Amino acid sequence: MSKFAPGDIVRIKDWDEMVTEYKMYDGDIDVGNGKPWFTTPMRRFCGTVCTVIRIEVIGGCEIVRIDPLEEDDGSIAFWNFCDEMLELVDTDTTEIPEMEFNSLLEE
Repeated sequence: MSKFAPGDIVRIKDWDEMVTEYKMYDGDIDVGNGKPWFTTPMRRFCGTVCTVIRIEVIGGCEIVRIDPLEEDDGSIAFWNFCDEMLELVDTDTTEIPEMEFNSLLEE
């Protein structure tokens, strides 16, 4: 059962984080257990924050469907993601960057 549910806000993990955590073959990342691979063309979406739309089971594997992602040519892409490629975004906290008052006055 997926750790995510429709409506959850998730971030696509960083490439280097997944390379360290999982196996890499021919330039793509194998997260294991017959799950979809994180492929090189998906790399440009690392760090993207999305909303989970639904969870599908395809060939016995749970696929996490997220908001459609826009390709470089403006077309819409529906990539296959799984739990291992995503992390939950904590929407209860908002980080406010620290800055000095004087820096607000500078142009």
